[in-house]
Amino acid sequence: MTLSTKEISPSHRRRVFRLGAGLGMGALLAACGGGGGGDDNRDKERKLQEAYQKLEDGMIWTDVEALVGFPANNERSPNQLTWVVGDSRLSIGFLSYIDKPGRISSASLKVGDNPSVDKSFYG
Repeated sequence: MTLSTKEISPSHRRRVFRLGAGLGMGALLAACGGGGGGDDNRDKERKLQEAYQKLEDGMIWTDVEALVGFPANNERSPNQLTWVVGDSRLSIGFLSYIDKPGRISSASLKVGDNPSVDKSFYG
């Protein structure tokens, strides 16, 4: 036995409509990527580039990481901090001393296909 349109209750039609609308919205969000966080990478890349410009002689490991604003995500050792975000790579070298924390000795920033830009510090 099949039901005609007249025999289906209005509440049943509303539920079917809501289900269809929900599935449609889900498919639309999936097709759009659902807010995949691309802006977050751009913000982090900008922070790396700004931090590179603000590096100063005498900075130590913790100073540099605080300047960038988020922990190094590629290498974290007493002599090296490296961030890789999107097309940007910031690498900072440190000199180790027995009696004091290692001081910044070098910095390198590479963005996309551009050549890297390097700085040297006296430590």
